[in-house]
Amino acid sequence: MKRFTDSDKWQDPWFRKLQPDAKLLWFFLCDKCDHAGVWEIDEDSFLFHTGTTCRIDSLWDAFGDRVQTLGENKVYLPKFIHYQQGGLLSEAKAPHRGILKLMEKHGLEIDENGITEPKVKLSLGKGKGKVNLSLGKAKPIPSQGLTKALVTGNGKGKGKGKGKNKEIRGPGKRTIPEALDDPAFHEAWESYLEHRRQNHWATHKKNTLANMFKDFETWGLDETIKALQESIRQGWQGVFRPKSDKPNRMEPDRDYENALDL
Repeated sequence: MKRFTDSDKWQDPWFRKLQPDAKLLWFFLCDKCDHAGVWEIDEDSFLFHTGTTCRIDSLWDAFGDRVQTLGENKVYLPKFIHYQQGGLLSEAKAPHRGILKLMEKHGLEIDENGITEPKVKLSLGKGKGKVNLSLGKAKPIPSQGLTKALVTGNGKGKGKGKGKNKEIRGPGKRTIPEALDDPAFHEAWESYLEHRRQNHWATHKKNTLANMFKDFETWGLDETIKALQESIRQGWQGVFRPKSDKPNRMEPDRDYENALDL
């Protein structure tokens, strides 16, 4: 199995300051995690293969948010898939389907920026029409501070009243920039939302929508419509400015910055 890496990591201040055992663990995680970026913690294997005597518990804090807990005995790298696959996943691509199955197994999904995160969990509460969101806080890995709420996304509740979470279809009329308030844009936007629904991707959060529309306003009507149409055509989750307006770079999704910030 071959994976991408970046030889320039040795010049990165964060990586350079890691103690040798932490560097070993970072390499081990990047090599031994599955294709979804998940590693079932196996300290004996780490100690055996690296020859170190340093316990894993003393090394987690060095990675910050580059490593997150997943349940009681797993960790995952939030940016692993984005870096290794050069962008977002698509059911239309055969190599991606296996990764998507692994993500489903682990209860993970990808947000609009290509970052891996746990899915929201729904549990029915007592009483008719009540739905409780289970935030699924992860238990910390012993002796380190990786504990973090592992939930993002939206769920659809059943019943009436407060127990029902309505799908966010898009920004309201007032939030649409005047430059985009055009029938052609509305048609392209609805097509993009339908594209996401057909792929069973999470609905947009309000903050994500606000940021997207700031970008759209900067791009202008024509470029925004082109970007939405291209996302549908390529099977992307997110919306990206047409390449003609980006600097000409080699391997844009596998640059040095992404490599060091898995």
